[in-house]
Amino acid sequence: GILEKYRGKERDVIIPDGVTSIGVESFRGCKRIKTVTIPDGVIDIDSCAFAECTNLQHVTIPMSVRNISLYSFAFCDKLNDIVIPEGIVEIKKGAFDKEKVKIVGIITARTIKKTKKSITEVFLERDS
Repeated sequence: GILEKYRGKERDVIIPDGVTSIGVESFRGCKRIKTVTIPDGVIDIDSCAFAECTNLQHVTIPMSVRNISLYSFAFCDKLNDIVIPEGIVEIKKGAFDKEKVKIVGIITARTIKKTKKSITEVFLERDS
């Protein structure tokens, strides 16, 4: 189903299983959130889904995600790096603040297993 609007107050958010799409502006402006774990099965992260989450520092994006829409993570001032799953089909304009997100990596689950390093240790630099 579609997660349409987050109304919680947690700092560390775990999106429940069964969600297939994170809706337009569903987390927009949630300033308390520091981390978000997106479950396998989510395919789309819609426009401005996490925009203006100014304290968001870490997002786990699963291999199932195919589309990251316009401004999905815009103005997330503390989000410095992110791992993009290998199956991604489209990252739309302004999905990330290029000046703030220093490293954008594309990574495979096999790479993580093989190296036995943390996700952040196996980022690949990429200009996007």
